[in-house]
Amino acid sequence: MKTPNNKEQEQVRLQAAAHYRLRRVSSDSENTQAELQASAFSRMEMTGRPGVEGGSVMLHIPIPKVYAQKFPAPEHRKGHEPHITLLYVGKDIGDAATSTVLQMTRKVCDTLAPFRIFVDVNEGLQTFGKGDDGNQALWLGARSDPRGEIGLAHRKLRTYIEREGIEVKAHSSFSPHVTWRYVGNGASDEELKNYDTRMMSRFPGGGFWFDVNHVVLTMPNGTERTVSLSPIPRRSVY
Repeated sequence: MKTPNNKEQEQVRLQAAAHYRLRRVSSDSENTQAELQASAFSRMEMTGRPGVEGGSVMLHIPIPKVYAQKFPAPEHRKGHEPHITLLYVGKDIGDAATSTVLQMTRKVCDTLAPFRIFVDVNEGLQTFGKGDDGNQALWLGARSDPRGEIGLAHRKLRTYIEREGIEVKAHSSFSPHVTWRYVGNGASDEELKNYDTRMMSRFPGGGFWFDVNHVVLTMPNGTERTVSLSPIPRRSVY
């Protein structure tokens, strides 16, 4: 029997990969439509997840519970569990655009391998300043070593989504950080220092590492879709 040469083997591999992608795209499209139909039926009854503005679409990385439960509980809780926002897409973007965002997220995650993130508690809690809604966010710096994978994930998600004609509302610059809680614009320096002291006491090592294996997409009605990263990433389409 003739043994296939490298060129023939590569051709067979590419044909199989193309067949898989066609099946995957069809499956993704069907699943997405079903999810959006369920979203439409429940939207009038759901107010959305606490801390997520109704109708908003965003991608984030959750902090593992083993670390999130160590964060001091705020007296007046506003916001979700501690998380890293990968990309804020926008509010009320419509079902068709949401479907596209979900499909592009799956495509991007197929090109990304799991990676690690370090949350730097030692640098202390920081703020972006007073917000228009009367509150300001307290956050901790984060980074992914050694290749800055979280920045790559952000850039790919933004590129894939924008090339589908969807306007992304997030700022053009990206600084990875863990959003912890919100406080009023009138919070005193002493109050902010107290929050910082409490946070550092919970993490005497100065911070923590955790593995990122998936990202989470918040749908318009506040429900979430988890999309896994790929153990064997594919080449990017773009």
